[in-house]
Amino acid sequence: MKAIRQKVNGIILEDEQGSLLWDESADPLYLRYAFVTLGPEEHILPALLLDDWGNEVKGLGLYEWVEENGLYFPRAEMFGFKPSGRKTQIFLRELDLVLKYRCYAYPTAETPLANGRLIETIYLPDNSITEPTPTKRPSNAPRLLSKAAVRWFKNPA
Repeated sequence: MKAIRQKVNGIILEDEQGSLLWDESADPLYLRYAFVTLGPEEHILPALLLDDWGNEVKGLGLYEWVEENGLYFPRAEMFGFKPSGRKTQIFLRELDLVLKYRCYAYPTAETPLANGRLIETIYLPDNSITEPTPTKRPSNAPRLLSKAAVRWFKNPA
């Protein structure tokens, strides 16, 4: 069982706020999107889901399934990991399905979960500006990033 991941191109920045430079010409890296639990707001990185009839939902389609069906299947079980890498199992009714996903970045597909970086800001290179400027998510960015708790900025290249 492995946590679901999405391949993108960019650079994980070594700063205090958890930033990523979105750059199509950079090497690949991997994003994982965590659901947030009700109450203690723990992060859960999903691997698979079993609905009420035992049907498995895997891959990036799991997020869409939860968006469309999560409220109707509170007893569906999600199997996954905490960001520390510890396995966990949770019912959908224990998740806050309104909060945006937490986004973790990993430099390689083999990077242990515990070494992921929580991303809060994504920068887009832009030679036409002199200081970071808030912007919208680019149209070529994955749809899941529109549902992630990240801020987008243009950044001087």
